[in-house]
Amino acid sequence: MPRRTFSYTRVLGKIRVHANFVRAAKLDRIKMLIDEDPNYANDVLPYIWAMGMLNEWSELLDRYSLAAGPPRWYEDHRENAEFSYQDMTESLKRSFGYSEKENK
Repeated sequence: MPRRTFSYTRVLGKIRVHANFVRAAKLDRIKMLIDEDPNYANDVLPYIWAMGMLNEWSELLDRYSLAAGPPRWYEDHRENAEFSYQDMTESLKRSFGYSEKENK
């Protein structure tokens, strides 16, 4: 079996750090990070996706109105729709045929 590359190990480390943080983070710490960087919630989305934690993350952001808004690349095609992180992640999951059960 080939050895892990440095790049692979670095990315895997980032994913694990974010997974541990999301599982154990206090709400005030997440709020602080989002206050410091309004795009934080969107920037960590790939890591959240890789960890199979989209539902938990989107519920947290919506419940406490933490997301500053949708990522720049996201367009909601529903007329007069208010942005919801849960709606966005459900749309992404449908688009990619994503199943959290398969990715855990």
